[in-house]
Order: sequence, then C-alpha cells, then structure tokens
Amino acid sequence: MWVLQQFLWGFLGSLAVEIVQIHGLLGASRKLPSRYSRPLYWIARLLLALTAGSLAVAYDIETPVLALHVGAATPLIVQALSQHLGNFLAAPSGDHIESAELQKGTHPSRRKPRGRERNGATPAGKRRRSR
Repeated sequence: MWVLQQFLWGFLGSLAVEIVQIHGLLGASRKLPSRYSRPLYWIARLLLALTAGSLAVAYDIETPVLALHVGAATPLIVQALSQHLGNFLAAPSGDHIESAELQKGTHPSRRKPRGRERNGATPAGKRRRSR
C-alpha cells in the first residue's frame, strides 16, 4: 500500500469515530452538544485525524482495514504514549520502569501482602533474609 493510501485510511478511521459519535448523539437526543459549533473543537479534531493518518504511515500498515483501525484507535494510542512519556520525563533517577511501577502501585515494594505473607510467612520459593 502506498504512503498516501496508508495516510488516507488512517485519516478516515479517525473520522469514522466522529461520525459514529454524531450518529449516536442525534439518535438519542436529536440535538448536538455545543462543542460541535466551536471552531476550536473542529481544529483539534482535524489535528487528531491528521495524527491518525500519520500514525498509519509510521506503523507502515499494509492493509486498509488495519490502517482504519489505527486511525480509530489514535486517541487511545496518543493517550498511552503521553502517559508513558510523562512517566519517562518525571523519573528523576533515570529508572523509568521502576518509576512507572511505583506510580501504578505494581512495584514489589508497594504490593499488598497476600495470604500467609500477612502473618510473617514468605511467598513460596522465597527465603527470608537473615539479620
């Protein structure tokens, strides 16, 4: 698939999400929210669609359906990238994975004890350190 085709399929995937949202809003209330009358909203939406097309090209998508999916998923992809970038930039020690684990609460030092661990027993396969 050519680069222009990749871009256009990603762009259309992003626009398809907006069309589905508008269709759902019109079906439910027959009135669109005020955001649809604001030029700034449409500028942001156009930038998101351009980003969707660019991501389809960046991923070098070979089929139209996958490029369409990337375009539709662009808001989630950008959100995930921005969260990880924020964790990356906020890590003072340079240990980005550990910093992200600490923020999410999944780091072993912040894990809640389970079962017998609460009573001082160690998890299976781990030994206690001698003092």
